[in-house]
Amino acid sequence: MRSVLIMIIILNCIACKPGSGTGLIPDSEISDSDLLSRIQSEVFTPICSQCHFGQQAPAGLRLDSAELSYEHLVNIPADGNSQYQRVVPYDAANSYLWLKITGSPIAGQRMPLGQAPLPHEQIQLVEDWIDQGAQPAQPATTVVSKISVTRTSAAVTVDIWFSGLIDVYSFDDIRGSLYLLSEDMPPELIKDLYILDHIDYIRSNHIGITITVPARNEYSRYLLSLDSTLEHIPLDIYGALIDMDNDGNSGGKLDVIL
Repeated sequence: MRSVLIMIIILNCIACKPGSGTGLIPDSEISDSDLLSRIQSEVFTPICSQCHFGQQAPAGLRLDSAELSYEHLVNIPADGNSQYQRVVPYDAANSYLWLKITGSPIAGQRMPLGQAPLPHEQIQLVEDWIDQGAQPAQPATTVVSKISVTRTSAAVTVDIWFSGLIDVYSFDDIRGSLYLLSEDMPPELIKDLYILDHIDYIRSNHIGITITVPARNEYSRYLLSLDSTLEHIPLDIYGALIDMDNDGNSGGKLDVIL
C-alpha cells in the first residue's frame, strides 16, 4: 500500500490558559485574504480552543478547526442572547463574538475569561473578517490521515480518518466503489472485480469512516480499494474530491490490504 499517513490533531478556548502555539499554521502558508485561517492560527487555536473543542465545548461552540469555527459562528444564534447572532457577515458591531471580545456590557463577561483582553491587532483581525463578509477559510486538500485495520475470525474492520471534515452524505453510495481483490486470486478472476454489496455496515462522521466486512477464507489476503474518482464519491465539506492516495492532487484511489 502506497500512502503517506498524516495525523493533524489540534486541540487548543475562550476562557482558559493560552497555548504555546505548537502546531499552528505558519503565517507564510496563509493567504493575506484568508482572514479566518489567520484568526484560527493566531486566536482560536492557541487561546479559545483550550476549552472550546470537542463535544463538550461550552455553549456547543467548537473552535478547534477553521471549518468548525465557521460552522459554529456564522449566522448562528448567540447562546447568551438570542437577539444576536454569533457572527453577522458584514456587521461586526452587531456580532456577539465581537461584542464578547471587546467587552461590551451587552454580551456579559469579556472573553477570554479571566485573562488579559485580546490585543488590539487580534480584535481588529476579527472585526475585519466579519466586516468583509465572514468568509470561510480557503480549503486545503483533504487527505487520508490515518488507517487502522482490526481483524477477528468473523470480520475485518477498517477505520479511515481524514485531515479535514468530510461530507458524510457523499459516502452513502460507497458500496459502489469498494472492491475486494485477492493477491493470489487466479488472473482470469481478477478482471471481475468483486463488489462488496454485502458490507455489514458503514459508520461515518465528519472526520472518518468505519467499514466492516465479513471475513473471507477463499484466499490468503484481500485488497480493499476505495476509489474517489467516481462521481460524487467521496467528498470533503467543500465538495472537493478527497486526495485518497496522498499525491497532492484531489481524487485517486486508496488500497488497503486486509
